[in-house]
Amino acid sequence: MTMEASADRTEQTAEKLRLFPTAKAEDELDEARSRSPSRRLFCSSEIFLPWGGERPRRPELQMSAIIQSKAAQHYTNGKELMGKSQFGKALICFSRGVTLQPEQPHLHERRAEAFLQMCDFQSAAACYKRAWMLQAGACCARLAFVYYLQGQCLLDRALFLEALEAFSKAAEVKPGCRSYEVKSLVCLAAAGHHAECLERVNEWMLSDGPTSDLYILRARLLKLLNKTSQCHRDVTSALALNPRCPVAGALLQRLREAGEAARRRAEDDVLRGRLPDALLSIDRALQHCPQDARLHLFRGTLYRRMKDFTAAIEDLVQAMELLEEEVRGQAEAGAQKDGRGSVKEEEVRGQQEVRGQKDGRGSVEEEEVRGQQDGRGSVEEEEVRGQQDGRGSVEEEEVRGQQDGRGSVEEEEVRGQQDGRGSVEEEVRFQLVLTYNDFAVQCFGRGLHAEATVLLNKAVEEEKGQAGLYLNRGDCFFQQGEWRFALADYQQAEEMMPPDDPAVRLRLAVLHNTLGSLCFQDGCFQEAADMFSKAVRYDPAAGRYYESRCKAFRKLLDLEGARRDLICTLILDPTNEELPPMLMDLFPGCSAADVLSGPTGRAVRAELTDAIRARSSPSDQQRLDLQKTTLAGEDLQTTVRNLLWVLRGDD
Repeated sequence: MTMEASADRTEQTAEKLRLFPTAKAEDELDEARSRSPSRRLFCSSEIFLPWGGERPRRPELQMSAIIQSKAAQHYTNGKELMGKSQFGKALICFSRGVTLQPEQPHLHERRAEAFLQMCDFQSAAACYKRAWMLQAGACCARLAFVYYLQGQCLLDRALFLEALEAFSKAAEVKPGCRSYEVKSLVCLAAAGHHAECLERVNEWMLSDGPTSDLYILRARLLKLLNKTSQCHRDVTSALALNPRCPVAGALLQRLREAGEAARRRAEDDVLRGRLPDALLSIDRALQHCPQDARLHLFRGTLYRRMKDFTAAIEDLVQAMELLEEEVRGQAEAGAQKDGRGSVKEEEVRGQQEVRGQKDGRGSVEEEEVRGQQDGRGSVEEEEVRGQQDGRGSVEEEEVRGQQDGRGSVEEEEVRGQQDGRGSVEEEVRFQLVLTYNDFAVQCFGRGLHAEATVLLNKAVEEEKGQAGLYLNRGDCFFQQGEWRFALADYQQAEEMMPPDDPAVRLRLAVLHNTLGSLCFQDGCFQEAADMFSKAVRYDPAAGRYYESRCKAFRKLLDLEGARRDLICTLILDPTNEELPPMLMDLFPGCSAADVLSGPTGRAVRAELTDAIRARSSPSDQQRLDLQKTTLAGEDLQTTVRNLLWVLRGDD
């Protein structure tokens, strides 16, 4: 009863709530909605589904698939547009694809290609770099090429540092590509950074090994850095690896021309007396041609004239070594030519043997043919043989004439080179000897007698036919107290010089007088008298030699000889303070005038005059200097120094 009452109340309440009491049932309303125009227009929209209706079953859609499909569509459209050369529209398509799928490297790569077609290298490089970062190793060659194109454009616009940066990036992306490194080197050289270029080339030579091209490249850089001597060395090395390299040959020719011009300027400066300027010019010449022995000879001679003997010796020794190397090189080249000649001779001999075999085989065949043809073949064979012999003899004569002519020309060239080299070698040796001698004279003047002796020893080793070297070395031995060595050198010079030459005769007189004084001090009076006699024979105009021999005769009790020597001393040196005691001892009660006016005095004067006249020479000053020489070390050194005039330079 209660349930029925509640149902009735619910129904009444629903009737009150209805807005339109005339409304139809729910089923009718659903049917009407399905037939409505909005339903027909938006049938696919879920908001128009009927109330409480079930949704139709459809395949589930994912956002990633939609994005991937759309990106692929943009990629396809972009490729089609690229094929039509519509690069701007293609770039828009690829950019949309990159926006949808930024992690796809191929989209970045296609976008970079579009930028590249539009000559936007910076954007293309950025896109290629993004693709390279997404996938290691992807399009690295393309990225390096884009950097290369960008660098080339900057280089054409003379933006060298910006181009260097682009080429450096290309080399980083693709290491080991020498073309990118060379372009970087070009930018550095154009920007004036030659030292950095030289460092890079040195690194290439260490890593890849030296080649003729690298030597030429480094030679050019060294020339730009004014290091011409090293430039010449690299050019020579390039020619050693590739003797027919035209670039190296042209560069070497330019270096030689510049060196020759500098040498001519040096010669002009020497003729004008400007030795320092000449030295600067010959230095430039040697920088261009450091292997030229003639230039080293020129500079060594200049150093000698400027008294820089150490530098002169270094240059002259270098010139001698270069000449020796040249001789060895020519000898090796000659040996190689001989080897090739022997090979050719073997080939010719083999060909002759083969020809002989053919001739022998041909003779057998000819005999058979002759027998078959009854003599007809003999006439033809004779004609053919005559033609062959004539032609062969003509060819042999031509070949022999060509060989003789070529051989004669080569012999003349070799002979001319040898003569020129021989004259240069002789001049180098002569200048070296002069330098040793002049240096020794300088050391002698400074009291460095041992050093002077060493230098003169080297000079004598180079040239044993110069008497002046033995004289100077004898003077050095004399100052060091090496009397026997000094005597040997003086005697060697005496054999080589003209008779009665005052240069050696006065030295021998001084030396024998010194040896006689030493013997007298040791009590060997006879030996002392003999030494004094030799000194008198070499220089009869020196009064002190007679005085010394007089004392020795007195010790030997040879009073007659002592008196004669005393008279000679009175004639030559009347102011000698030691004469009065000796006069009282040998001529007691007689004065000097009485002794000289007596018969013995007149006879001795006549003999002395004849002896001096026989030994007379134009070197009066040298004789007077030697007459004033005493046994004191300082005076003797001064005298010997005055005698060092042989082989002195006139400059």
